[in-house]
Amino acid sequence: ARGREGAGVQVRADSRFVTLRNCEVSEGLDGVRIEGSSDVLLFNNLIHTNSGRGIQVSASASGSSRVRVISNTLTLN
Repeated sequence: ARGREGAGVQVRADSRFVTLRNCEVSEGLDGVRIEGSSDVLLFNNLIHTNSGRGIQVSASASGSSRVRVISNTLTLN
């Protein structure tokens, strides 16, 4: 996923059971942005060359729970 504005991948509030696996995410503001979601897995991704954060996890009123980040490569974020 590539994008100059916003996140390359955005998991919106109240999403559940999301998996991002074996992907390349680059050239966005943030690489992956997770907002108020649960049961999210980021596994074996290449996240690079984003102008902001590589991975951002933030809470909404219900929070973000069970977000797992495993075996990812982050560079130049």
